[in-house]
Amino acid sequence: MKSRKVFKLSSTLLIFSLSLSPLIVTKSQAHIKCPIKEPIFGTTNDTCPHPPHLEDLSEEAWGEGGRIAYVSAAATMARRSPTGESLDVSLKNALRPHFGGLVDRVTLHWGTPGLDKWSANQIGIHLSGTESDGQTYGHDIYLDLQKPSSYSQYVVKLIIHEMVHSDQYEKWGSSLSNFGYHYFKNYKKVGQNYENNKLEKEAEERANSLYQSVYASLNQRQSSTVDDSPKQATSKLWVRNATSNNENWIEIGHANNVVAMAGVNGQLFAATRDNKLWIRNATSNNENWIEIGHANNVVAMVGINGQLFVTTP
Repeated sequence: MKSRKVFKLSSTLLIFSLSLSPLIVTKSQAHIKCPIKEPIFGTTNDTCPHPPHLEDLSEEAWGEGGRIAYVSAAATMARRSPTGESLDVSLKNALRPHFGGLVDRVTLHWGTPGLDKWSANQIGIHLSGTESDGQTYGHDIYLDLQKPSSYSQYVVKLIIHEMVHSDQYEKWGSSLSNFGYHYFKNYKKVGQNYENNKLEKEAEERANSLYQSVYASLNQRQSSTVDDSPKQATSKLWVRNATSNNENWIEIGHANNVVAMAGVNGQLFAATRDNKLWIRNATSNNENWIEIGHANNVVAMVGINGQLFVTTP
């Protein structure tokens, strides 16, 4: 079956927010008779309220309009789905070689329809017949799909496409305003053509080049006898005096999934297989570990002079 083409509907719709921005258009500037029929701007009339020469606005003007429109859309989507979930461990492991630590920062919002209308001042833009299963605002990826029991190639490709936009967002200082500026400016630069926007081209090209290998890796991990997911308490933590005497080890708690550990300034630091960094006091008591950040792909760790040093593949 031919896969559906992924459209960034929100960005496409928001392009038209420029026509709804607080530009003052006098009656003498308005169209004598607006040529655009319903359902775009409504019935033609002598006081068509959108700017008469939208196509003449500069790329810079489109970019500045995008700053406002994109941030506004992000706020709308955040209200629509205030919470989401992290990537599954299996997805993180399959995507990490291509996206690094970004896999720990994105949030998926399953079953959340994206924007299909942008309107103000009784003027609306309606796009019908355009399929949009994914929209991204910063680190938040909204998917108009219910979470599947297993990931199809289409879903894998969709997530990769959206993660590229999260990556672009980080490259522009993790700023929604900056992303909106560049997205809209590039949209104008290529003649207001969605598919030729370089941000979309990059996302689609990377998705096309990666989704098959990521899908294969994902299925290999899911079918493997080795379970990469975090385990329940199975590893123990022991202590003894650092002397040349033959002393007994004393069990002082657990060290589940630990792949590297170091002691600094009276504290123990541990990196676990799920790429998290933990801390506890270096005492002979049974104390809880506290999560304090990430430690991606760590294979060894040492603490010197109040600092932690790690090695990764």
